[in-house]
Amino acid sequence: MRLSFGRLLAFSIWSLISTGILSAHAVSACTLTSVKTLKPDVTTSYAHECRQLWRNRTKVLDDLSSGTLAYSELRHLAKAMVEGTNNCKVRRGFAFRLADAAVGSPVRNGGHNGATSDFYSWAPKNLAQTRRDEVRLGTWLRSNTYVSGFCSPGHWRDYVPEGFSPQELRAALISGDYWDRSLRQFGTNPARDRMILNELIDEQSHLFDPMLAYKLVTKADSSWAENYTIEPFYSQVGSLRIDLAQALTDGRQGAPNYEAAARLLQWHRPFIHYGRKADDWQQAEPMWVRIWQSRLGSDDPAVKKAALYALLTRDNAAIAGKPLAATLPDNARLEILPNWPDSLAHISTERAYSLMARGASYPSRAIRERLAGRIELGLVFDPDGAFLKIHIGRSVKGILPEAARKTVARYFRPKLKQLRIEGYSGRYVFVPLPPIEYHLTRSAMTADAVFEDGVLKVYGRLR
Repeated sequence: MRLSFGRLLAFSIWSLISTGILSAHAVSACTLTSVKTLKPDVTTSYAHECRQLWRNRTKVLDDLSSGTLAYSELRHLAKAMVEGTNNCKVRRGFAFRLADAAVGSPVRNGGHNGATSDFYSWAPKNLAQTRRDEVRLGTWLRSNTYVSGFCSPGHWRDYVPEGFSPQELRAALISGDYWDRSLRQFGTNPARDRMILNELIDEQSHLFDPMLAYKLVTKADSSWAENYTIEPFYSQVGSLRIDLAQALTDGRQGAPNYEAAARLLQWHRPFIHYGRKADDWQQAEPMWVRIWQSRLGSDDPAVKKAALYALLTRDNAAIAGKPLAATLPDNARLEILPNWPDSLAHISTERAYSLMARGASYPSRAIRERLAGRIELGLVFDPDGAFLKIHIGRSVKGILPEAARKTVARYFRPKLKQLRIEGYSGRYVFVPLPPIEYHLTRSAMTADAVFEDGVLKVYGRLR
């Protein structure tokens, strides 16, 4: 029996699902289906409805203008009048007036009810340019620019309408016609939202309100995290977060709000590089220092301890590992060496780490969770001089400390179990190793890992 291509494809997919190679979830995420183009039903007569619409045109236009009548309720009639179908008399000019009234002045919608597209399609050639510009600008200010992806996450179009100066865009945005509406729609149009934030953190603006800007950003963060499988709002407002954090920490609006600034700066760390502004961390670090210093006055000992460690390491994500002495038997004698010992001088950590760089990789889960940081570790030898274990000192939350430990255990040469240290009989000995740093970046990477300046740097590509 010969199978058609379609049946063969379906049979292959079903085979993969039944054997567990391809999950049903993965199939549902991107399913190709045949789409039939539905032609308008021109057999149904709208003659009576069209006549009634025409006879009551003054009231209908008023109701559309006031928003008491939805354009979607009569769009099919307007189309029939444009095309002369469904027993409706051709009244293209009136159909345009319906769409024009629904669009409104100022523009009331972002173009999602069909009125705006019909406005452009049916507009007469002699329509005043001022009205065309008003609709184009108003539609942009009210629009949600999110574009759904096909078999992939969607994205927001980041653009401004052509032909308008920055001054014209700003004047329209802050006018009484659009400002409040734009605030309610914040988080749906990146270019417009940057304009809103710039206005709210501009001391010269009568709309200056950094706390309102903070509330808008954090609300958008939460909303997008719940509803979209795309990256956080950071990518849409970029380094404006730093400018907003600056406004919150320098006391221009009363007492500094350090914790609000900390939330805005959560992605700005020395090991996360977004590639949008090279000096992001240089700008953010002084603010982090003020935030950490403010936390030293906390009544919570854990908060004070974390703040002190952050000040010492200059990294808000750094955490101290468990004290080595606490992992050894009671009353154990411990010696911590500052450098690689002479008894292991024949073993080159530089060579070992250079070899490790060939196999080290960034855990995909850590990339998804935006985990990055520096792991400081070393080798522990027992009182007989034999290798005992790898100990993690400074680290970060999550899976990266274990990833670093596995990298050393797997790739260090000679193998750790073959190592022996001499001259410290009866004592446990800690020997430091070069640190491992995990960096997140948007830049193109020439290598996944490299050993340079005494540090193994492992890179993960942000998507």
